[in-house]
Amino acid sequence: MRTTILLAALVSAGAANIGCTAGTLPGAPSLIPPPSVAAVPTLAPGVWDTRTELAAWVDNGATTGPVSLIGDGADAVIRIDFSAGEALLHGPTLASPTRRVVSARLRCRWIGAAKHDLVFVTMSLRPPNPSASHFFGGPILRPTYPSENQRPQLPLIDTSAGNWVDQDMASGVPGLPVYETEFVTILIGGGTPNVAPAAIHGVMEIDRIQLIGPQ
Repeated sequence: MRTTILLAALVSAGAANIGCTAGTLPGAPSLIPPPSVAAVPTLAPGVWDTRTELAAWVDNGATTGPVSLIGDGADAVIRIDFSAGEALLHGPTLASPTRRVVSARLRCRWIGAAKHDLVFVTMSLRPPNPSASHFFGGPILRPTYPSENQRPQLPLIDTSAGNWVDQDMASGVPGLPVYETEFVTILIGGGTPNVAPAAIHGVMEIDRIQLIGPQ
């Protein structure tokens, strides 16, 4: 059985992070501050790997959907049950130097997927003090491949037989721009943002979340 994950990291303050209300002028939007999640100490900066670290993405009052945390210590994983819908993971508030993000890496596996299932994983980097211009999106971090000949038309990731995948994501913009980031959200489900999710099967497990800064 061959299944795929479609990943794109949208560097924006999307609808999952920021809302709009009427401003003081007719038609002028005002930004609603998103919920804040307290930072937690991690063994390595910008890496959430143990149960205590991953709990910051789950047990925070801001994450929504069928999300649970299973296992202990370094064996713990975040589990999303697709039979109950999509999930939005809300990360903790970032502190220097992890606020400066160049790319990301996600270690995950999909167990019990049907033959033609597709899951979309969308990572949004919320900038500090966002303006209305951030609301409409920004650059996209896409999975990287050893060569252009191996790059598919869409950012497909092979998760055959529930194998673990370590996927690097980069913007592809020359010069590897640095994105100042207050926190990160990860939307996981069987559909694209702002589109009704499609029914998919099985569970996804996330073993590690990593944000990569400038070297």
